[in-house]
Amino acid sequence: HRQKRARSSLQQPPQEQPPSVAVAAMNPLNSILSANVLGGATGALVASAAAAPKRSRATSIHNAPAAGTKPPPGVMPAAKPPATTKRYPGVAPGARPLVLVVEDTDVSASLLCMHLRKLNCTSHRAENGEVAIEMLRSAPAPNMYSLILMDLRMPVMDGFEATKIIKGSNASNIPVVALTGETSEENRQRCDEIGFDEYKTKPLKRPQLKELLNKLVPGYTPAS
Repeated sequence: HRQKRARSSLQQPPQEQPPSVAVAAMNPLNSILSANVLGGATGALVASAAAAPKRSRATSIHNAPAAGTKPPPGVMPAAKPPATTKRYPGVAPGARPLVLVVEDTDVSASLLCMHLRKLNCTSHRAENGEVAIEMLRSAPAPNMYSLILMDLRMPVMDGFEATKIIKGSNASNIPVVALTGETSEENRQRCDEIGFDEYKTKPLKRPQLKELLNKLVPGYTPAS
């Protein structure tokens, strides 16, 4: 019994505590390193970064600001550049717009011209992009046409190439509407890059055409 009491009275050795892991606070050197590496000054900063306290990959990911979070108080978000407003030639109040219809299919061209006539417009027709360019060059005034309806797929010169030429000429402010049976995002992106003012799928119906005239032809007055 004495031996048992002696053993129980012995002080138990203290248990080892797991080493505490202290997560390093955000080091301003990291932001400095990022900014200077992008600027090309990597020499001395690499050594400084190596000497800075290292953080685990998981810690840096969790400490990163979530996407869409608001900027800290006092930090103004970057202002978006103002959108440029396009100026179209339009028509004098009460005048009938003249529309250039660039379409290689007779049926489609006739249907568009009929819709335009019903909407108090006059129209000229070009069979392909090359003919359209020649008609614009021979026009007595650069802005004789108030609107161009441009088919994209045509022989001789397609609508893409023709619109590139138009947008690089003195008739560049005439609005050009792409007409196509294709709905791919790649096709739409290509039209945006070239400078088309609108993108519409065929067949273009009269209400859609009226909406385009109201939007792209200042001074346009629908038929009463």
